[in-house]
Amino acid sequence: MELLDLKVGGIVIGTLLVIWGVGYMVREGCKDWREQRDLKKEVDNTNRAFHAKYRWEPDMRTGTDQGKWVRKDGLPDDDYD
Repeated sequence: MELLDLKVGGIVIGTLLVIWGVGYMVREGCKDWREQRDLKKEVDNTNRAFHAKYRWEPDMRTGTDQGKWVRKDGLPDDDYD
C-alpha cells in the first residue's frame, strides 16, 4: 500500500483520488441525466403532436384489438407523418 503512504502537502493521495472519482461520477451522471431529459421532452412533444392529429379507432374482431390510427378530421391518410 505504498500509494496510500504518499502525501502531498499533508493530504493523502488516496483521498484526492477518491474525491476526484466521486466528482467524475457526479459530472458524468448529470450529463447522462440531461441527455435523457432532452430525449424525453422530444418524445413527449412528438407524441403530443401525433395525438393531436390522430385517434385510435378500435376494432375487436377475434378477441384482440385490430384497430388502426385514423385522422381526427376524417380524411384518409396512410402516411403517419
